[in-house]
Amino acid sequence: MHTVLRSGAVVALTFVVGVACGTTIDIEVTEPPPTATAEPGVTPTVEPTAEPTPSATPAPTEEPTVTPTVEPTAEPTATPAPTATAEPTATAEPTLTPSPTPIPIEFVIGPDAPLLGVPIGAEAEAALAQLVSHIGEPDADTDWYVGCPIDGDELDERLVQWGDLNVYFDRFDGTEKLRAWGYDIRIVDGGFPEVELIQLPGGGRIGQPVDVVAAAAGLPVVYDELFDLNRVGEPGYEIVAGPEPDAPVWGAFVPFVPVCE
Repeated sequence: MHTVLRSGAVVALTFVVGVACGTTIDIEVTEPPPTATAEPGVTPTVEPTAEPTPSATPAPTEEPTVTPTVEPTAEPTATPAPTATAEPTATAEPTLTPSPTPIPIEFVIGPDAPLLGVPIGAEAEAALAQLVSHIGEPDADTDWYVGCPIDGDELDERLVQWGDLNVYFDRFDGTEKLRAWGYDIRIVDGGFPEVELIQLPGGGRIGQPVDVVAAAAGLPVVYDELFDLNRVGEPGYEIVAGPEPDAPVWGAFVPFVPVCE
């Protein structure tokens, strides 16, 4: 075997195989070029090896998010407000009933003075109801009747009495009103109310001589020829007695003495 070195770094190997065959085979072997020797002090540039591109890994299938079921929180039960205790109902005042003894009420005679808080001209039924609440049911009631001819036939009248207390009502043009009130001790001797409850102007009393009562009130005594009476008074009330100068006073009325009753 012969070894032949050729330029170009090609090595030719010639093998003589078998003389008998007389055949020569040339085999060329190409050797790799020699590695370049790095120059001293020079850092060789190394090209970065490209990272292999990883095969795309399929994204994992995202598990569906399960929202936990939240049981609703029970609303706190409101504490009921305490029930207010009802105020006790005031007991109605009892209705006054007639009493055999005088009640502590004073009746004041004066110009257009009201009767136990009931004014002259008050509606008849309302006035009666208020009087009954003070002094009880009346002793007598004439109900409505045709009025005195002096007052006119179109005027109806009514007299309600509690002992010596007389209350007069008129009905005219559909209206019924308190007309007058007063005392006449000739009706019931010692009846209701007692004379001590009747206040005359100046402090006089029913039953006293008319001249004494007139002097206490500072008023004159006036003789009435038509009715044969002595009168003491002024607009809004009258005090009456017999015709004698010293006759005892038997009545007092607000605002006047009714006639024909």
